[in-house]
Amino acid sequence: MAPFLVPDGGPFGRESPLGRRGAALDCLVLGDYPAALHLLEALLADQFEVPSTRCHLARVYLLMGREPDARRQVAAAWEERAAAPRYVVGRALWFLTLFALIDGVDASPWIGRVKTLGPDEDAQMDWTMQPVLEALRARLSPEAHAIVSALFLALAGHTHAEGLAGQAWWRDTEPVPID
Repeated sequence: MAPFLVPDGGPFGRESPLGRRGAALDCLVLGDYPAALHLLEALLADQFEVPSTRCHLARVYLLMGREPDARRQVAAAWEERAAAPRYVVGRALWFLTLFALIDGVDASPWIGRVKTLGPDEDAQMDWTMQPVLEALRARLSPEAHAIVSALFLALAGHTHAEGLAGQAWWRDTEPVPID
């Protein structure tokens, strides 16, 4: 597979922030995590869509085995949620749920916030998380992996996502204000 190449100029040109973020995604998919990290760190330095860029960085850090760095980026994205679009708030909540499950602590406060936010039935953007889900499979219990997988599908607006209402862990979790 060839790396992401777009014409220079325009909103998606290689020199544009969106073009560079697209190139970072291609690097991630190709397994070139250092290149993806370099592109995303530059976007963060340029203050491009900061909460979103932090979530993109967290994904790369997880794939690089740099979980403390991923956690710092997600914590900062969560602190900056007021400046984030709805889908980025959902992504930050997904990561916070993931970290609670990895730590073996109660994830219901984060799941409750996802429940308040609700699944993104109008998602317009692909969210490439399969590499992360696969990389973390061995670290998660089968139940925890099923939870983050179902939340990923719902937050990404996948029509093939199993109904969350049928999942006891979803049904039994009280909504929590996002504040």
